[in-house]
Amino acid sequence: MPPHVPDAPLPAGRPRVNARRGHRWLALLPALAICVGAPLVDRLHATIAGVPLLLAWIVGCVLMTSAVMAVISALDDRSPPP
Repeated sequence: MPPHVPDAPLPAGRPRVNARRGHRWLALLPALAICVGAPLVDRLHATIAGVPLLLAWIVGCVLMTSAVMAVISALDDRSPPP
């Protein structure tokens, strides 16, 4: 562990970035799945149990969003405060 270095003052209006919160980038996964995956899935004219594949994809992305946010919340609770 590196020795403690006094914090330098930050310019006004800029929040301190905490490197231990890097797991929050996981929140991009559902957005990328919708933005990139939906146009690709839309080209397929398939159904899953009578439901169009695009609708099933979007519902899956919504469920994935809830799961990813739960993981981020759990990781935030384990991280020490900034």
